Amino acid sequence: MKKSPIKRISPEQRKELRLRAKLKKELLEEQIEEKGYTWCVACGQTKSVAEIQLGHIIKVQVGGTSRENCKLWCQGCHIKISGH
Repeated sequence: MKKSPIKRISPEQRKELRLRAKLKKELLEEQIEEKGYTWCVACGQTKSVAEIQLGHIIKVQVGGTSRENCKLWCQGCHIKISGH
């Protein structure tokens, strides 16, 4: 069986991934501090930390990099809202 090569990420991509992980952690901590649990801000359902995804209202590729542009969504809402 042929193995597919692992794609290497650039230093810029690595930096962006670290920033996104930090932002998601901060937003989750704010939710927990506010109500004691995490939830999807779109549908309001209580979700575990593992079930919450960081979504962007305006795509990052077109400049949606601000904190205000980021939301915590469950997978279902993330797919509905962002289309991916």
